[in-house]
Amino acid sequence: ASPVIHHFGKVGETEALERKRTLYLELGRQKALEEPDSAPPHYEMGVQLIELERFAESIPYLKRAYALDPINYGISLLLLGKAHHASGEMEKAGKVYEQCLKLNRDDPRVLFEVANFNRDIGQLKTARKLFMDVLRHDPKHVLAIYNLGGVYLKLGEEQTSFELFKKAARLNPHNEAIFEQMGKLALTGFHSEEIAVLVEGFLERFPQSRTCPGLLAQICFRLQQHERAIHWATRALDLEPHVVYRLIRAHARLSCGRLAEAEQDYLAVLEQEGVHLDSLMNLAAIAELRGDSVAAESRYHQVLEHYPKHALALKKYGLLLGRQAPDQEALKILERAHQANAEDTELLLLLGFVYEKQGAIAEALELYHRAQERNPKLARLAGQKIHRLEQTLGVEALVT
Repeated sequence: ASPVIHHFGKVGETEALERKRTLYLELGRQKALEEPDSAPPHYEMGVQLIELERFAESIPYLKRAYALDPINYGISLLLLGKAHHASGEMEKAGKVYEQCLKLNRDDPRVLFEVANFNRDIGQLKTARKLFMDVLRHDPKHVLAIYNLGGVYLKLGEEQTSFELFKKAARLNPHNEAIFEQMGKLALTGFHSEEIAVLVEGFLERFPQSRTCPGLLAQICFRLQQHERAIHWATRALDLEPHVVYRLIRAHARLSCGRLAEAEQDYLAVLEQEGVHLDSLMNLAAIAELRGDSVAAESRYHQVLEHYPKHALALKKYGLLLGRQAPDQEALKILERAHQANAEDTELLLLLGFVYEKQGAIAEALELYHRAQERNPKLARLAGQKIHRLEQTLGVEALVT
């Protein structure tokens, strides 16, 4: 019988399930062909295909089941709407759902599916009302609570959304999707610490989660809790060597001063990605912190090969060269940096410093004056440099 085929197709070892599903689908199709005027085999076939997410294939079976027996297999109409919805046939889905509402306006199953449909077509206020209708019938409908939270989030009501997510999590503390959604909310800066604690609690109950450790690593890094971020990023990397988790751990290790470990992570990112801007820039920074100017120059060269107008790389490279030997090469790099970001008034001071070291006092004075005029925060420092140079020029004039 088709119900036996339907349920038996879900039982067994993972390796054998795909073969079994194929076999039972074929048996189900055969049953529907043998009994073209019987609703049950068509309904069961439609349900199997929906569970396998083969929505378009399920449509003719569900249509046939409803046409043959709309009384006993009325649920086929709702599943038909769901199949059209999941297949992207929104106009057809809308018409079917409208019919479902006329027939069963108080059925929470109908209200739930129609609410999901309205959410997906952007009718958020209609979706909100329908989800609330579901909850009037069943106040503990976890998915309705969770989905209503998602609607409030899209409407910009984060606090209401968060309260609904927490309620859904209390009702179903093993639902990973709920904690993932709260984690994404935390990444926007909303209740990050509280959500981090909730996600950690979920991981204690469900340590095999593959997505929550990485999400928690990002939250902790955002909270500047670097040791905690390192712990969760390491756990996420044990599950999946994703470049994002490695970068979080590298940044956190660098923030903690664990330079050698951070360097290894950044090198691993380069192995995975080939060229990676943040990794190259931070490897240059690590080299500078160690006093290895040759390695730092090499990393800045790598950045500028791929990003020749990268203002920060040009500025840092120019500053490095300027500290070592304020020569024409340093001047050339700093001028390129100034062209890339003319609003950076610190560059005017750096350029002035290099010109001053080369003896071009008039040019240095002009740059210091421009820095003083453009940036009040630098006015005092620029004024000191101007005063010193003007005194120097005055003494030289007296000597002459």
